[in-house]
Formats: sequence, structure tokens, C-alpha cells
Amino acid sequence: MKKNLLKLMCLSLVAMLTFTACGGSKTQENKAEKEENAATSQAIEAIKQKGKLIVGTSADYPPYEFKALIDNKEEIVGFDIEIAKKIAEKLGVELEVKDMDFGVLLPTVKTGQVDMIIAGLNPNPEREKEIGLSNVYYESSQGVLVRKADLEVYTSADALKGKKLGAQMGSIQEEMANSIENAEVKSLPLTTSLLVDLKTEKIDAIIMEAPVAKQYANNDEELAVPDFVFESAEKGAAIGVKKENTDLLQFINETLDELKADGSIDKFVVDAINLSNEQAQ
Repeated sequence: MKKNLLKLMCLSLVAMLTFTACGGSKTQENKAEKEENAATSQAIEAIKQKGKLIVGTSADYPPYEFKALIDNKEEIVGFDIEIAKKIAEKLGVELEVKDMDFGVLLPTVKTGQVDMIIAGLNPNPEREKEIGLSNVYYESSQGVLVRKADLEVYTSADALKGKKLGAQMGSIQEEMANSIENAEVKSLPLTTSLLVDLKTEKIDAIIMEAPVAKQYANNDEELAVPDFVFESAEKGAAIGVKKENTDLLQFINETLDELKADGSIDKFVVDAINLSNEQAQ
């Protein structure tokens, strides 16, 4: 009888220890899961707490982003900015836009100085290693901007071989320029600086996104766009965020999906092109 009682007590003790161990393990798993969820939700919470979405851009790239006089006040406008406004609106916060050189956009978002970057940013594997990239929200081809007086020279991409080419520093266009046979490449942070060099014949052509090249040509009778484009595996524009801010990236993708589905982005592009043309008049 005593042996049976002792045996029952031992079994009960083992069961209690097993339950406690399992419960403890489950508690630890729940705690780890909560901590992980908290870590991935910090970005949006931080934005809401400060009451504003801080966006980095390079405002010299119409119709994506550029400066315009609105009611006699200079503002940063463009279809990228309209997209940023919608994201801020959905978050329920104000939008603050910081203008900077294109080449410093990635380190700025990586260090948390801005919440996101939007500047006609081409997604590629190298950038994906450094920052989180959204889905592509706009696709375009790569083109060339030249002096109108020299337009007949540029009948194909082969005409760029051995030429002095300009490209924005840190861009996919810079990589493309460097891949052209015997080309002498000049990289500058600002597209506006490259335009000066083109018009003063310090460079022969600028490689840039086709819609942007066309906008500059439409706004300046001294410039023109040859009738060819580059085929590139890296097409489109994406928004960049800090690698760890997965909640913000998901929110941005959801917003972009909505803006594409209802035709808003197409409208933003048309409006930005029209505004750029108006500013040039």
C-alpha cells in the first residue's frame, strides 16, 4: 500500500514538473513572439508618436520630384511627392520632405535620419542588401539627353561609344554609362549640374530615365532626346526604408497597391508632367 502511494506521489511529481517545463517553454515562446512583433511594429509607432513622416528625396528629377513656384512660394512637387503625401495621410501624420543629393539617400535612411526615401529609385540586388525596397510603383525605360544641334549624330546607342557621358552619382544610369565602350563618364550628385555641363559642351550626353529626359527636352529648346532607349533588366522605381522597418514597408506596399489599382499614380504622373511644362513657360 505504501509502495503504491509512493509510486503515485512520484508520478504526480513528474507530471507537475513536465507541465511546468512545458508551460515555461510555452511562455518563453510567447514572450519571444511578442518581442519580435514589437520590434517589427516600432517604425510606424515611432512615426505616429512624432506626428510626421520624414521623407528624403533629390528634387531635380521631373516629373518624379522637382522644385516649382506655387503661389509665389518654392515647393518640392512631383508624382513621387504625391505618393508620399498619400502614405503620410494614411498614417494620419504630416509629411516633411528633405531635399538632398541622390548619393546620400541610402545612408540617410539606413541611419534613421529619414523614415523613407523616394526619388525614382531603381531596385537592384546591391540596394536590396542595404535597405528595404518596396514593390515597383512605376516603370520606365532609360534614355539619353543630348544637345539638339548634335541630335542627328545619335541614331543608336552605339553612337555613345567613346563619348563624354554624364550620369547622376550613385544611380543605375551611372552603371550603364560606365558599361559603354571607351566612354568617359562624369558623375555628379545633381542632374541640374549635368545639364549645365551638357549645354556648355563639357559632356556630350546624359543618360537618364526616358520620361525625365523628355521633360528636360520639352522645357529647353536647346536639348533633344534621340529616338532610342536602353534595354535594362533593372526597370522601375521603388521606395526605400530602413532594413529593419518591415512594418512600414508592408504598409507602403499596401498603399502603393491601392494607388495603382484606383489609377491614382497614373494621374499623379500626368499632373506632374503638366506642372513641369507650366513651370518652364
